[in-house]
Amino acid sequence: MTTPINIEWANVPSGASIDAFGLINGVVTPKGNYPIAAGTGSQLFAPITFVGPSFPFSAGLRYDTIANGGKTYESTLLVTCPALDGAGTAQIINGAPPIPALSPWGLTALAAFVALIGLAVLRRAL
Repeated sequence: MTTPINIEWANVPSGASIDAFGLINGVVTPKGNYPIAAGTGSQLFAPITFVGPSFPFSAGLRYDTIANGGKTYESTLLVTCPALDGAGTAQIINGAPPIPALSPWGLTALAAFVALIGLAVLRRAL
């Protein structure tokens, strides 16, 4: 993949950036972090070059918008190639990132909080 990519963004604060990643068979490889202008704009990014492995394979690009210390948006282009016969699929996925899963400690803390709320409601009812 060697095609330049035009990236657009909207309403980002000062200090925002784009993180670029290459995707090969489920392995995510960082390709760079690029500052972007505050507000709304677009920029043509230089190509990300990589060679896919032998068939079958999946390859793609992912661009994350980073603002206020966290990922606020994600754009992914993913291509799967089962063989050299032209068959395959292409997916374009754009949107806000998924909510991260809670760690075991986070689940324990959440369960304790819910239990405390339950006890407070029960005590008030009595």
